[in-house]
Amino acid sequence: MREIASEEGSALDGHELPAVLKGLKAGGREQRSAVAALYTSHAGRIRGFYLRHGASAADAEEWLQDSFVRVVSGVGNFRGEPVQFHGWFWAIVRNRMIDACRRLKPQVSLDQPDDDDDGPLLRLVAEGSDPVEQLEQTSLEDCVRAGFKAFARAHPDRAQCLSWLTVDALDTTTLATLLGRTAGATREYLSQCRKKLKPFLEPCLAL
Repeated sequence: MREIASEEGSALDGHELPAVLKGLKAGGREQRSAVAALYTSHAGRIRGFYLRHGASAADAEEWLQDSFVRVVSGVGNFRGEPVQFHGWFWAIVRNRMIDACRRLKPQVSLDQPDDDDDGPLLRLVAEGSDPVEQLEQTSLEDCVRAGFKAFARAHPDRAQCLSWLTVDALDTTTLATLLGRTAGATREYLSQCRKKLKPFLEPCLAL
């Protein structure tokens, strides 16, 4: 896949997506052309997404290649409209990273007591930091996570949109494509999403 394109190009617009999607499903030369267009428009952003989430340069490159392999092998099962393709595509990109992180993460049961009763507390304290400050920060993060989970249960579509914006670092143009809205309507929708989220996070302000 690396030889297909070396530099990131402009994002695919709504008029190009149907042709690219058709090409991906066609196979042969048409598929290779579609993969090249998709790679040129997305490789840089995907690589940057992985790097921002802590991947090494080598891992980011490996995950990027694997993501495109998964897209090509799985596109035949995609049954959505072209406008929904970006959401499906980015889910594959994100899941590739999650799979890698799960393999690297040690499997520790939170129900098992530590040999040292202070173990869980000490692990929260970074070397050279203030323990009280660390515990306060942890409490705030837990509160925000709980608030966002409650928000996601009440407004799943809005939560997904904010997750794309903040976690996946998608730009407004890509979000507009995913949502099937204009750029202006997307900015307004994001503003509404933030207003809907605010009440769920207000309890965290007291921490």
